[in-house]
Amino acid sequence: MSKYVPNLLPNQSRFDIDGEVILDKKKNNNSGNKVLQTFSYILAIIFFISSLAFIFTRFWQGLLFLVIGFVVLPNGHYWIERKLRFKFKTLPKTILCIILLVFALIIGDNYDKKEKEIAEIERIEKEKEQLAKEKAEQAEKARIDSLSMFQNIAIQQINENKLKDAYNSIQIALRLSNTDNEKNKSNSINADYLLKSSKYLDAITEFTSLIRNNYNLSDTYYKRAICYQKTKKIQEAVNDLREAIKLGNDEANQLHEKINPIKKKLVGYTTLCCDGTTSSNRGRGACSRHGGVCDWNHPVYEEYRQY
Repeated sequence: MSKYVPNLLPNQSRFDIDGEVILDKKKNNNSGNKVLQTFSYILAIIFFISSLAFIFTRFWQGLLFLVIGFVVLPNGHYWIERKLRFKFKTLPKTILCIILLVFALIIGDNYDKKEKEIAEIERIEKEKEQLAKEKAEQAEKARIDSLSMFQNIAIQQINENKLKDAYNSIQIALRLSNTDNEKNKSNSINADYLLKSSKYLDAITEFTSLIRNNYNLSDTYYKRAICYQKTKKIQEAVNDLREAIKLGNDEANQLHEKINPIKKKLVGYTTLCCDGTTSSNRGRGACSRHGGVCDWNHPVYEEYRQY
């Protein structure tokens, strides 16, 4: 009599009427799981990339995207199940991701509003800076125009000998002068005023300051020389005139010839021959080959300048 042995054949070898249907269901489930996993990976990558894009500028929104990506990621899903020891089914996972996404979008909206507010504040500040810059440029242009006008008026008043009016114009020009070049020009006009007003010592001080600043040296040396001449300091005047002459000032050359002209002094006598030559011979035979002696004591002069 035969004996029955249970489970002798493996389960996979068993066959029943619904066997083919069961296998088809398993295949369909495996295929669906693979599609779902692939979709989960793609979705997780999208959220991870979004997280990297926002984490440094919108920290909380980037952090929520990172959490959503981790939850959607299959490996993250399994890690949560192991740590929390529960079955993390699709529906609660979907609800959780939707809630996190809503919070992320709300936070993102707040970030957008703040960024718009900051952008608006920056726009207003730039407009204020631009307006202030334009006002400063207009004020600077007005200052330069006023300075030029008062400098020209002062020069004209000095030439017309309206010295009191010139003084007032010069003071305004000095107050309006900001740059070194502007100050030097205004000080030069003031020095001309002092020269014209016969305030020679004050003029010398002003011209000296201009010379230290290397301002219009040819004209400045010449005008200081005039002041020295007026105060009887001829040597100082001659020194300045020579500097001005080196710089090509024709007026300085003329004044130099006037206050330091060439002079002559007698340095001795010589024998003058009739052909115009001279001879040092004082005895017989002098100028024998030059038409004879016309003057035994012809004076000899030397040219010199006093300064």
